Amino acid sequence: MEKYPPPPPAAGWGPQATAASAEQVLTAWATERNYVINTQPATGFYLSWYPFQYLPRITHVTRELRTSFGEASVFVAEAYDNDPVRQAVGTHRMLLCLLMSPNIAYRVAVRAKTGGGIGAEIERGLNELGNLLSSKPPPGNVLGDPILERAVDVTAPTRDEGNLALPQALRRLLVQDFRGILETRPQGMAVTFFDCTIFEPRSLDTVLHLTRQLYQSILAPGVAQ
Repeated sequence: MEKYPPPPPAAGWGPQATAASAEQVLTAWATERNYVINTQPATGFYLSWYPFQYLPRITHVTRELRTSFGEASVFVAEAYDNDPVRQAVGTHRMLLCLLMSPNIAYRVAVRAKTGGGIGAEIERGLNELGNLLSSKPPPGNVLGDPILERAVDVTAPTRDEGNLALPQALRRLLVQDFRGILETRPQGMAVTFFDCTIFEPRSLDTVLHLTRQLYQSILAPGVAQ
């Protein structure tokens, strides 16, 4: 019987091999940075934060990353919305980052006026039409900061609380091409970025980096960063 040499190593093509490779890369990346990846997250934990002002309601989460920024606990979830319209326009998935810290004291909600996909553009178009019909006051009406309010939609329980929630360092970040939604409350912060929707190392790195920047800009002078 003729003998054959052993075959070369598998090329790794195909959906199963690709998925396995992606999981291996994610696991190695998380291990290197001491992040915890949880494949059975509790959706109820995320739903317990609702209602939000601007963040869309999710239906379930499939994976989460856990880490900390000093005293702050951080959770980044791969979150989904089963709404068929949002699925059709591709806005049904997001990375939702929740941060819990005793150093956050005030309530405010901020949403960038650019980005977010076709669904967000349609919503903004309808809002602008409504504003024209209702003669909405010009930017600056909410907080008295027209520069900020040209870049983002903002709402707060009162003008005073909104201004306390948005120190100047945070406002600078929000007017410098911020593309996402940020909402704060006593001891908590929730954020999503329109350009980061996939649970993979590059997007997660971006989410964590930008969230750390936002959180540090909220901290009062003298609080350790």
